[in-house]
Amino acid sequence: MIETAKLLWEKPDIAVEELASKAEEIAQKVKMCFVTETLDYLKAGGRVSNTNALIENLLHFHPCIRIEEGKLMASEKYRGSMEKIAPKLIRSHMEKYSLKKEKLYLLCSPGLSAEAKDAAYREACGCGFKKIIWIRTGGVITSHAGPGCFGVVGIEE
Repeated sequence: MIETAKLLWEKPDIAVEELASKAEEIAQKVKMCFVTETLDYLKAGGRVSNTNALIENLLHFHPCIRIEEGKLMASEKYRGSMEKIAPKLIRSHMEKYSLKKEKLYLLCSPGLSAEAKDAAYREACGCGFKKIIWIRTGGVITSHAGPGCFGVVGIEE
């Protein structure tokens, strides 16, 4: 949405059809993923069974949820604290999608620790991203993922 608004600002006389086409192109290149602090909210929403939630919470597993073709898809799982997971998620996401280094959006829901945020910021800087923008998650992600969620959004080359 931000990229589309930028395009509209740069070309105020752009035809609506062309703008819609460009917006669709941009949307196809936006890649997003996030990890949850706990599986309790995914369990409450019926996306994870009680057994899986119990076991994975006990083992400190954090599933990575990617948005693929407009659908939430569980992919790899991370283990440990969010302070350790956040940098790994950034690097994994960057390598999987070959993200543009121009800017990276980091998402967090209320409750993500300052240590996890610092570790994520350092990793993003170390990966060469020129601009790092923090965004607080909205109602949809927060209600599905719960507090302490961390995510990464970038635009593919």
